[in-house]
Amino acid sequence: MGFRENLKDELKYQGIKVKELAEKTGVSKRALDHYLAEKYTEPTADTAVKIARALGVSVEYLVTGTNSSETQISALPLKQRKIMESLSCFDDNDLDATLALTDTLKRRYPQKGLSQQHFLSKLNEIFAAKTNAGEKEVTITSGELHRLLGGYPGTNHRMPICCAAMREVFDEGKDTVLHSPESGIGATLTIRYALPR
Repeated sequence: MGFRENLKDELKYQGIKVKELAEKTGVSKRALDHYLAEKYTEPTADTAVKIARALGVSVEYLVTGTNSSETQISALPLKQRKIMESLSCFDDNDLDATLALTDTLKRRYPQKGLSQQHFLSKLNEIFAAKTNAGEKEVTITSGELHRLLGGYPGTNHRMPICCAAMREVFDEGKDTVLHSPESGIGATLTIRYALPR
C-alpha cells in the first residue's frame, strides 16, 4: 500500500473528514482530495510532514504503512506481540475481519478498552514524528490525545489513564505543565514536552 491508501485508512480509523484535515494542516481540501484520488501524485515532503503531524503518525507510516518502532512492539505484552506479528501475514480480507472482530470486542468490554500503554505508545509516536520533523517541543492536551485513540468524548472514556500516561513521561527539568485541571485529571491537561525525548 502507498501514501493514498495509508492516508485513506488513517482518516477512516481516526474518523476525520478531509475538510477537518485541511483545517488542521493548512493544506487545501482540493489538494488533499487529489492525494486521495485514484490517479494522484504524492505530496511534497513539507506537505507530508504537515499531514502526518495533524494525524499524529509518522511520515514513514503514511508512505510505507509501517513504522521503524520495533522497540514499541517489543515492549508489548507477549499475547499482544503475537497478535501484531500475525497481522503481517494477513491479506486485506483477513485484516477487515480482524478489525471488525476487535471493534465488536471493544464494545463488549468498554471499561477494558484503552490502557495506559496505548496512551504511552501514542505519545511516543507523536514525539518521534515531531522530532523527525525537526521540532524542539510539542504541546499536547489530554483531550486531543484521547481523541486520537478514540473513546472520548463518551461515557466510557479513559481520561484518568490518559492523564496518568502524560504525567508518566513528564520530565520536571525539561517539560512544562501549561494547564492542569483543578483535580489534575481532565480533558484540558496541557503539557509542553521538550524534544528529543
